[in-house]
Amino acid sequence: MLAELSARSNARIAKDERFTEIRKNNKESASKQGIVRLSDLRKDLEKKNGGNKKKETSAELKKKLQDQYAPYISESVNVLCDMVKLSSP
Repeated sequence: MLAELSARSNARIAKDERFTEIRKNNKESASKQGIVRLSDLRKDLEKKNGGNKKKETSAELKKKLQDQYAPYISESVNVLCDMVKLSSP
């Protein structure tokens, strides 16, 4: 059953654009070998904000955090649903 759950999850993840972005970011981070440069972080922030330097409100930060966890939560629920389907007679 574990192999089937893994196969279904991998198929869904391969199609999901959010996980594609996560994998891309992970590869970039791994290539930096643990070195974090402030200049790189600033460039990334400018790209995301479009050059806008206003501070985010707490509601915007909360929404951003929820959006970061959303793909993981969604996939966890999907795996759980698959597990229930596979274990039912």
